[in-house]
Amino acid sequence: MRRNKKMSQSILEYATLLLIISAAVSALVIYIQRGMRVRVRHLNQELNDAIR
Repeated sequence: MRRNKKMSQSILEYATLLLIISAAVSALVIYIQRGMRVRVRHLNQELNDAIR
């Protein structure tokens, strides 16, 4: 009985850790995508200004 409780606790801890890591990675991806989108927009503006 004691082993099952300890094993279920470690499975729960791994699941929680996996959830936290996946949330952090997805937040990082969103942050990087936003930064790239802003950079592309600024480069397009500079290119349009240079063409004029």
